[in-house]
Amino acid sequence: DKLTDFVRNRNDLEGIVEYKNHLYRKIDPIYQDPEHKFIKAHFYAPRKRIFNIYIDTYWMNLIVIWVINILMLIALYFRLLKKTLDMGEVLTSKLFKKKKD
Repeated sequence: DKLTDFVRNRNDLEGIVEYKNHLYRKIDPIYQDPEHKFIKAHFYAPRKRIFNIYIDTYWMNLIVIWVINILMLIALYFRLLKKTLDMGEVLTSKLFKKKKD
């Protein structure tokens, strides 16, 4: 019951709040659809939106985790972190060398 009260925000006295000339509903936020067009959604959103396609939050989170894992695998395979650090070292050495001259 406590978890349901927390998720549905039943303990709040004000159901609707005005902020910057807009009205925002504070009660039962878990039933609201996200306003943003690309993945960003409020906490406990039932689904997320990519452009105009709605996907369940579970599947969207799973997709995001897999995409990040694939990007990290690519970065590890091509040693992108080492190349970035080496490039930074070369750039800083050139900058300090120019200042000394």
